[in-house]
Amino acid sequence: MTFPLFPLSQPSFPTILHEKHVKFRRKYANCAKTFRYDHAKNGQNFQEYLMKFEYHNTTHLVFGAGTLSRLGEVTSAYGKKAMIVTGGGSVKRNGTFDRAVASLKAAEVSVVECDGVEPNPRLSSVARGGEIARENGCDVVIALGGGSVMDSAKVMAAAVFYEGDLWEMFQHSQKTRRLPTKALPIITVPTLAATGSEMNSGAVIRVC
Repeated sequence: MTFPLFPLSQPSFPTILHEKHVKFRRKYANCAKTFRYDHAKNGQNFQEYLMKFEYHNTTHLVFGAGTLSRLGEVTSAYGKKAMIVTGGGSVKRNGTFDRAVASLKAAEVSVVECDGVEPNPRLSSVARGGEIARENGCDVVIALGGGSVMDSAKVMAAAVFYEGDLWEMFQHSQKTRRLPTKALPIITVPTLAATGSEMNSGAVIRVC
């Protein structure tokens, strides 16, 4: 599954990012000075000690101002019928939903909607989304919202093919669980920086 990232074009975003980046660099520089002072006499190399890590993530990221307009272009590589998952309606009030749909239609991708995903989504909500995608023959699922919307979209994409009780795919009190083996492609459009759900395959769903 692929989870491209399409940050919204917000005038304040570069400023916020810049301010945080500056604060981080100052804090990091102070830590680096402290480390060099404390460990230089022991022969430890700062670069070797602190700057080594390995990172692997197959998520395809599309980042930058205005990249929401490329949603249709990227989606069309996965199919011609998309289910858009949304939450309480803010993406419609601020125009994001209309921009996303316009991009999809320009790429000749038809749209089915699954709206009303609640914060801390319920199992019944994701089951409903799976049914909508299955009944309409959707090729791809698009999450347009925050962490709960993205989490729900992941489960909905798997629910299309999952046989049995969806609750069995989650880890709770059972000894074993039946993990999904197939899912529709998923594209996430985060509307805020919060959970990082666009970068992993996990989901938090409640049964009540």
